[in-house]
Amino acid sequence: MLGLPPRLLIITMLFLFGLTASSLAQFGHEETTTGIHYESCLRDLSFSDSDRSYVETLCRLDEAISLARYVDCPELIATLDSRVPPADSMLVLKYWNIKARYLKITRHYIEAANLLKRIIEFYEDRAYRNEAADAIVSLAEFYRTTGQFALAKSQLERVIRMNENASALSPKVLARAWHRYAAVEVESQRNMELGIEYSKRSLEYSQKAGLIDEQATSFNELGYAYFNLKDHKKALSYLSDAVTLWKKLRMPHYEANSRLNIARIYCDADMPECEPYLDSLLTLCLSHDLSAVTYLVLDLQASQLLKHEQYKEAFVLRDSAQRVHDDIIADMHRQDLAEISARYQNELALKQLATSETERTMAVKSAENERQLRLFAVVALVISLLAIVGLVVIYSRLRARNKSMDEQREHIAVQYETLQTMLDQKEALLQEVHHRVKNNLQFVMSLIQMQLDNETKHDTKLLTDISMRVSAIALVHERLYDQEDSGYVLIDEYLDRLMENINTMVNTEELPIKFELDIATLKLDISKSISLGMICSELVTNSIKYAFKSTEKPRICVRLSADFSKKEITFEVSDNGSGFSGNQQKGLGSRLIDMFSRQLKAKAETISDGGIHYRLWFPL
Repeated sequence: MLGLPPRLLIITMLFLFGLTASSLAQFGHEETTTGIHYESCLRDLSFSDSDRSYVETLCRLDEAISLARYVDCPELIATLDSRVPPADSMLVLKYWNIKARYLKITRHYIEAANLLKRIIEFYEDRAYRNEAADAIVSLAEFYRTTGQFALAKSQLERVIRMNENASALSPKVLARAWHRYAAVEVESQRNMELGIEYSKRSLEYSQKAGLIDEQATSFNELGYAYFNLKDHKKALSYLSDAVTLWKKLRMPHYEANSRLNIARIYCDADMPECEPYLDSLLTLCLSHDLSAVTYLVLDLQASQLLKHEQYKEAFVLRDSAQRVHDDIIADMHRQDLAEISARYQNELALKQLATSETERTMAVKSAENERQLRLFAVVALVISLLAIVGLVVIYSRLRARNKSMDEQREHIAVQYETLQTMLDQKEALLQEVHHRVKNNLQFVMSLIQMQLDNETKHDTKLLTDISMRVSAIALVHERLYDQEDSGYVLIDEYLDRLMENINTMVNTEELPIKFELDIATLKLDISKSISLGMICSELVTNSIKYAFKSTEKPRICVRLSADFSKKEITFEVSDNGSGFSGNQQKGLGSRLIDMFSRQLKAKAETISDGGIHYRLWFPL
């Protein structure tokens, strides 16, 4: 037949008579699916008896994806989606991870990415650092396989930063992150040296932790990088190590990919191992239905025949390769069509169900509306009758209540006039009291002044102090007499007048004192006003008498402010005089300041630095 070698005749007949890989599997190649991945999955997961059925299905799905049996996956996914999710949220997350792998493989990229992002968000919200980092690596791998290398790189750098900024991540996560970073560098930048460095860094973690699958991936990445650098010896060494580990893990599709790279090295260097190695690889692919790798192997065999000018044989293999490729495309189209058809049927059923539900709802609503209309008519009639009766009752009650209110208003008006008359009388009496107290205090001051004319200098000083203190109290009563509200004193006007009086009475040497007043406009009761006036009088008097012996431009500052948020008043008196020494004894003035401060419930401090600065805080 066409004069082809026996090997090519067998391959050609397989494709001509439609003998597929699944039929070849009947000839004793089922030993690779021994359930090792299924058993490993069950061991890795902890679950209750109630979740066993869910977990078993989950592990069967994981095994089907690991062994590239993608045709089994839709039914398993449908089974898991139809069941009530287990109470253990970690099992749900495990399912999402596995499902995202399948969605990526079957080119449902948007769904896969969204599912991975949900997984990352779940883990980050609960501060599961290792699990979140592992999911981020999966998302980076998704971006790599879809050619979005910049996004893949940013996600992997994010994992590396997580390891640097806090406690170290697990070796498995770090091994995965570094060999995926190596793949990104090799594929995006063709930076083989950096890819080799990252793969070796991944190996450090995976070998220490005994992670066989991660070691196999790193060996494969190293072999691919050295192959591109034309270092065939190192490439073959690393790829052979990868094949050994993939065999141990019973993952034929990964083994086939590593073997394909070895075959490329043999064929690229025209080694005698090329042809037999391709034959054994083809057998592996056909026994496990690895269509994509089968196509590449046939294409590579055809290229080798072309190099040796065996054109007819090359044409037959290229035709076979094309058939495999067409079958792959056809399978993908059939899957897409089946999915679209299922989605359409589902949407159609949902629409029909929604239509039926809408019609039923409308019929129910119509009957309900009729019933409600009849009920409304009866209720409206009853309400109308009750409203009429109620209005009559309300009208009669309102008339009685209005009559009572009119009587109460007349009584209240009489009481108000009586109370107003009494209040006016009390106000007048209070004003008269303040007037008489002020007159009596002024009379006392006049007597003191008359006595001053006949006393010695020391006695004159004492009498002046007494007169000044009496004046501070008299001024409060004067302010109360002069204003309408006799319960409170406008403190800014009071302190302003007090400064004038003190300067007139105490500053006998007529020092050119500059008074700086910054007084908030406040109303204080009589007690607080007298206490504050006495404190101010003593402080200002002391400054005038003693502070300015050698001061050219004497100045006294008086400030009062209120902090309504703290309900606190701050009062300050300061001068630019000579200050005082720390060993001065307290005189009568100091004792009076202490006494009135206690009456105000105040806190006070005195600072002597370039003059005296006295500060007082008391409740508003």
